Amino acid sequence: MKKYLLLICLALPIFAFADSSRGERLVKMLWKDIQAKRIKKIAHYTSDQFQLVNQEGIRTRTQFLKSLQNTPLSQYSLLNVQVTEGEKVIIVTYQVLLGGGADVIKQLQKLNPTYIDVWKKHNHEWKLTAEAAIFASAFAEESA
Repeated sequence: MKKYLLLICLALPIFAFADSSRGERLVKMLWKDIQAKRIKKIAHYTSDQFQLVNQEGIRTRTQFLKSLQNTPLSQYSLLNVQVTEGEKVIIVTYQVLLGGGADVIKQLQKLNPTYIDVWKKHNHEWKLTAEAAIFASAFAEESA
């Protein structure tokens, strides 16, 4: 009986991820690592060819990783996660609701950012290859 109980306890973490897709798990891992400032870990799974585009312009992998060191992130929620998975490419679109006391975070929260992340399989590992951050203010300018 103890053996079966041990097996059930060991299997629970596996089933906890059963409902989320690989793409959703990758994005959750990214944001947890950003929050914990695990820059070396993020660098490991960010492609050398990575590019980011946001309202400040186009950023390289090096610029992206450097900016993460200065990004205050205390609380966040991922919303409206949409995943398209292929054999070697995963595209994840989602919104981030940011929280916390910093003025920067409060400003970003008002902008309601939507992200598009592209992950590509390389040598049996998933690498973050591209990210686009689209802010609500960009949509407001188009409709005006």
